[in-house]
Amino acid sequence: CRGRFSPALAPPRPALATPARWPCRGAMLRRFVGASRDPKGVALAGERNHQKEWMAAADRSDCARNFDRVLKELGKSPSDIDKFKKESFDKIYEALGAEVDGSDLARALVIRNEKFGRKTGIFLTIITLGLFVCLRPRDDATVVVLTKHGRIVQLKVDRPACCPNNLLSAFFALVKWMGVLFVVLGMPLIVLALFNGRTVGQELHALHLDAEGLAGFPEYAVKNRMYAAGVGAVLLFVICTFMPHDYRDKRRRRHVLREVAASQYELRGFTCRRRSSIRLYFGSYPGQQELDLAGNLGNSSCCGPVSSSLLMSGGRVATPMLLVLLTIFLSLVSGLDTFFTWYERSAAIELAAAGQAFCVGSREQSECGFHQCKQWGHQRLLDLKDSFCHEIFWEESNPVNCVKFGHIVPCCSGCQKGAIHANVKENSFETFKSIVSVLADIGTLLFTYVAARYALSLLVAPDHIDVLIKRRPPGKLQQEIAKFDSTNPLAIDFVSHIFTEAREFVKAEDAAGFVTQTTAQLDDAQRAKWCGVHNYDIDEVTRDWEEFFKGELLVPPDMRWTSKVKIPKRCLGIAEGERIIAAWTELPLMPISMTAQDFMTGGLIYHFLPMGKTRHAVIVTDQRLFYVRYRRPSLPLPFLGVGLRIDCFRHDHDVFCASMARTNPGFVHKHVHKTLLREQFLPGNVALQCRFGALQLVRAHGDVLDVYELACALSRNTAEFLPPAALQSNGIDLARCQEIAEKSMTHKSNHLWAIEPRSDDGVLPHPSIQLSHTKEQIVFHTSFKDTCTVLDGCYTHTDVVVTTGRLFLWHRQVYKKWDCQAILYYIIFWRGMLRFLKPPANLLNECAFFTLPSLLSFSTDLSVDPPSWLVPHHQPLKFPCWENLTYYLTFCRSRPDKGVKRFSCCPYPTGPSAHVNLYWRLKNGAFADGDFVFAHTFRPFYAEGAYESDEDNDFTPPDDEEVAMTGVSHEEQVETLRRIMCVTQDQCTKVLDKMDSMY
Repeated sequence: CRGRFSPALAPPRPALATPARWPCRGAMLRRFVGASRDPKGVALAGERNHQKEWMAAADRSDCARNFDRVLKELGKSPSDIDKFKKESFDKIYEALGAEVDGSDLARALVIRNEKFGRKTGIFLTIITLGLFVCLRPRDDATVVVLTKHGRIVQLKVDRPACCPNNLLSAFFALVKWMGVLFVVLGMPLIVLALFNGRTVGQELHALHLDAEGLAGFPEYAVKNRMYAAGVGAVLLFVICTFMPHDYRDKRRRRHVLREVAASQYELRGFTCRRRSSIRLYFGSYPGQQELDLAGNLGNSSCCGPVSSSLLMSGGRVATPMLLVLLTIFLSLVSGLDTFFTWYERSAAIELAAAGQAFCVGSREQSECGFHQCKQWGHQRLLDLKDSFCHEIFWEESNPVNCVKFGHIVPCCSGCQKGAIHANVKENSFETFKSIVSVLADIGTLLFTYVAARYALSLLVAPDHIDVLIKRRPPGKLQQEIAKFDSTNPLAIDFVSHIFTEAREFVKAEDAAGFVTQTTAQLDDAQRAKWCGVHNYDIDEVTRDWEEFFKGELLVPPDMRWTSKVKIPKRCLGIAEGERIIAAWTELPLMPISMTAQDFMTGGLIYHFLPMGKTRHAVIVTDQRLFYVRYRRPSLPLPFLGVGLRIDCFRHDHDVFCASMARTNPGFVHKHVHKTLLREQFLPGNVALQCRFGALQLVRAHGDVLDVYELACALSRNTAEFLPPAALQSNGIDLARCQEIAEKSMTHKSNHLWAIEPRSDDGVLPHPSIQLSHTKEQIVFHTSFKDTCTVLDGCYTHTDVVVTTGRLFLWHRQVYKKWDCQAILYYIIFWRGMLRFLKPPANLLNECAFFTLPSLLSFSTDLSVDPPSWLVPHHQPLKFPCWENLTYYLTFCRSRPDKGVKRFSCCPYPTGPSAHVNLYWRLKNGAFADGDFVFAHTFRPFYAEGAYESDEDNDFTPPDDEEVAMTGVSHEEQVETLRRIMCVTQDQCTKVLDKMDSMY
């Protein structure tokens, strides 16, 4: 109305309701009605109504109540909490309002990362004369939402920075710009030096790019200020093109809650500029290399994902990882080869350019020629090629050839052509080969760069959730969702709730009957054992990692007296219903081992400083496994901050396969810890497999048997998989089998059985059978021997224990005894004189178990071994007198009477021997890279109906010990085991049929 009517023509104030005012009101009414009929206006009004309804539903959701609970615990005021909720829900609606209903929000995490702080922005604005205000990028934002239906939705908006923000990006940027500099500056200089007859240094001097030219650049720029201003404007324009003008990358992720497999939490930086990052991985465990790309805090990893083939005997490297390593290695080698090739070419060009001085200095015809050229080169220590000197001639007609060297006709010429022939081959074919070689080198450099980037990209999971939280100096205008102290605790609570709800979504069996190694089952000595897995205290008060680290700055160095683990339950995000089963600290061995990565990243400094050591701890609950490592600052100053990294792996109490292998410490470590420090521990490695992948636990400074028993306790509930009725119906005398098992095993407690070792066993430790359920019972036990080949200095014992839900294997080595007939093998191959360097306790000692439902097949292969002249006591012909003589020289006593012909010199033939190979093949996991096969050999095997053999294994004890104890022959043992495996496969078939009927 103000635009239509002038104030001078407006009616007086008392007559506001005159008809002259009604046209204005009518126009306003018509404008309002038209706006309401406009589709855009209707859509806008509907959008506003929908947003109000959505926000009202979000305020009543579980997400809002969780915001209230967490922020109240942090001491936030009600106004700050309301502001935080409003900012969060506004961002969620803007990003995911069309996909997620407000009432479906279970948890949410909204992060705003400011690119620059307030003070930094003011400083950059001043020094750039206001240009920073125009080029300043907007802040990054991340929205992650968990719905009630088990969906995780993420929208991440990243605006790229002008400079690399990590070491890997900086490395590839450096390689790229070095390549560009070589192509733009290096190659033209080499070509000009080749054709102009000047060295590279002379070319740089002509371009004012040497030290002298750069020193005089300010004077040159002042003299040519117009050109300098133009070049400066071009450079400024180029820099502006690199600055991000609100460019952004939007990454949208959508995952199913029940498939979450692992997470990683990292905390780094100074106290005033803290950075925390959270990553969620789905489907399977990520690779160890990918986890280490986030930042390795030094020392080798004591817990991490490995290839599933590591659980089997003769494990191998996974094929994708092998290809990545080979690609990176070949790329580095190709790059070095190309570098040296071009270095040789540049040296040859420098030599040819130096040879141009011969034509410049030759004034007389007597000084110009082949022999004079070679002599001139020898005098100046220049290895001039014959192809160069052959082109030298005395020019008498063409003045152009003389002007090149500053002479007039006649003159000495041909140096330029000689330089070309010296670097390019004599004929056209060789020239073509040189050109192809140059192109191949350029292509190799490009391929090296691209292949290295692609190979490293294989180590990064492309489909995971990544959240970065930055701390900026607080300010009055700073939003609540940009405050580190508010968003970081919410992120930890968000991850904890995800794992808790994922367990609820999986339809697992009731875990109330599971037996875990809780402190109630242990005496005080076991709890106080520094090298065990129960030396820990639980802290349920500390809420924040910064508060926890305040008491860690002046902690003494790691040793067995400070090995107790303090578990901040709330900092780790361990829920109320999640039980802590075990925890231990992995103490470093003295002297500290350092990897190549630690050395390259400055880890050597931390080894010599009294502070700055990395502490490793493993915490196991009934749902997850936490690998915590944190590095204290080099100086005990709080503002330096403590580096923290937590790798969390989900197992859901569902381990279906695990193995243990004893390892031996090095010579120096053994004498330092066991001789000087008087520490007694048995190190080793434990690998366990669940549906998300395989994990390896390295116990280098502690008892590995405790970790293996813990893995046994984490097995899935298959205690009643083999019903007694099914075993008896298949012809198995269950009572007799259990009676035999009780003779060869010791019942330590209600859920712990120990296998009795044989008389010749010397390995340590002796494993125990940890039952995981109250209803799991021992069904069968057998033990057999493998004499191995004649070149092996050890033979093996293998124990097989079958329960109603699992199968256990104990495989160990034993030294072969002295035998007179095998004296050459004893000295040359068995190295019996050096056995004192490796005691019997340190021989191969492996344990493994798998659940019976994971069995795919069981096979037994019977093979016959013919006699051989190279095998002692099993030659094709035997002489009784020789056998008795060698027996007496071995044992210093007469051989037991074996007949009247024991002193006869007449030979008699020897029959063949037999052995049985046992194969257990397991079902391949969803992320396995090979077949799961446990293979063991039963040698010698005595069976009815087999060939008669009087083979004597005098360098191994007789195999009658097990038979005498149990009264069961070899054939009966294998037959009983085969029948049990048949029942197992029948039960597996029933389970598969039941699953098929569900779909």
